Amino acid sequence: MIGHDDRAPGLWHAAGHEGAGIGLSAGTGKLLAQALAGQSPDLDLAPFAPARYGEQAPNSTTHREEATA
Repeated sequence: MIGHDDRAPGLWHAAGHEGAGIGLSAGTGKLLAQALAGQSPDLDLAPFAPARYGEQAPNSTTHREEATA
């Protein structure tokens, strides 16, 4: 997950690299810095966007209510 999270203004993610995190950290940092600076990142961040997980946060009240219903 790399990019801006529309659910929380000002929140940017750079996570989910698993065991490759140290090796990918420099590239991820560069992409995130480009995006934060308003530049076009060297790589399209759309496939890594937090929005791909949906509108609702996984620990929201609705999710808990559905789990207990």
